[in-house]
Amino acid sequence: MKVLLETVIARRNRTTMRARTQAIENTQARATRVHGKATTLLRVAVFVSGRGSNLKALLQAAQQSPEDYPYDIVAVCSDQHCPAIDFARQNGIATHSLDPEDRIINKSSSRKIAEDSFLRNVDTIALAGFMRILRPDFLADWTGKVVNIHPSLLPKFPGLNTHARAIKAGENSHGCTVHFVDAGVDTGLVIAQTPLKIAKDDTHRSLATRVLHLEHLLYCFCLAAVAKSKIKLKHQKLEAQLIDIHRQLNRSASPQALRTRDRLLPLTGYRARGRKTVRISSHRAGRA
Repeated sequence: MKVLLETVIARRNRTTMRARTQAIENTQARATRVHGKATTLLRVAVFVSGRGSNLKALLQAAQQSPEDYPYDIVAVCSDQHCPAIDFARQNGIATHSLDPEDRIINKSSSRKIAEDSFLRNVDTIALAGFMRILRPDFLADWTGKVVNIHPSLLPKFPGLNTHARAIKAGENSHGCTVHFVDAGVDTGLVIAQTPLKIAKDDTHRSLATRVLHLEHLLYCFCLAAVAKSKIKLKHQKLEAQLIDIHRQLNRSASPQALRTRDRLLPLTGYRARGRKTVRISSHRAGRA
């Protein structure tokens, strides 16, 4: 039994080392492909808890168009075994697992994450359906370097079950938000949002499906903007260049990605002047 256990552990360690080696090789290969020369890519760790659909979208965008999406996913962290972890390993991305019993990352686990080698070469953390609360002492070391995608138009409907809550509240519009992460629950400074109209026959499942398509587009766009230093958090203030989110998303959207009955509301980017957040880009899109 002991020999069998040692064999399983050794095999798992070899698999992990191969994944990390492959991740390094992937990073080097992609860096040389951007404009035909070595280019610095934003090194990203994605924290997940489930299917990993946003992880897949982020990776696909970076692989297909490194010039437009100059970031590289070098690690994936999860609080449980999930499809996202399997996807990461299949694509040669280093993975890291947390204790599934620790639903709130405590001080000791925060220290362990901070000291773990998988974050030593990471520039930004992207939360993608990560179902744990990050402690303030952990976030203090990553100020302005942790972003999240949330399925609602914050500040409306923070937390869970956002689609059902939006329908129950009689909202006319719904959508998703990318924001910097602070110590609160979905209270960080907003980077960008994409709204869509709620149809009369929408259920929480159909609405979730349509919003998820927007999440994939918006998260890739925003992470690319962070990678290009077009968006950054400095002294608790959001600094952003004028960016046309609508044109970027509309160019990426396909008839298959969005229902033809949808008519997007104004897509909005944000920046902060002092403590006040103001709209910097607003357009109306036609039918997808």
